[in-house]
Amino acid sequence: MKEVPTQTSGTPISKAVDYLKLHFREKIRLQELADRFHLSAAYFGQQFKRETGYSFHDYILHLRIEEARKLLRRTDMLVSDIAAALGYQDSDYFSDKFKAVTGELPSSYKNKRQGGA
Repeated sequence: MKEVPTQTSGTPISKAVDYLKLHFREKIRLQELADRFHLSAAYFGQQFKRETGYSFHDYILHLRIEEARKLLRRTDMLVSDIAAALGYQDSDYFSDKFKAVTGELPSSYKNKRQGGA
């Protein structure tokens, strides 16, 4: 999995990245963030991809999946509780997204990491 960039230059996109790192558990729309930085949604989306290498939605997905991986390794939280903590109302949808990024289901990931593997 490609590493999520931690910071770009001093642009509105770098400020948006900082904002997303603090608020990725919340429902965030590209339009709302673009408005926050006084940019059109289309321009913001293009610049975001250019500066981070990710689309806006993929960036948020990767932030959430990285946090899920930490929680699966370090806590005894249920997959459904982790999904809810990361802003997913449907744990099956979360599991599908997790598998798409990591190649395995959250439950398998958790069992491997906590089972001493």
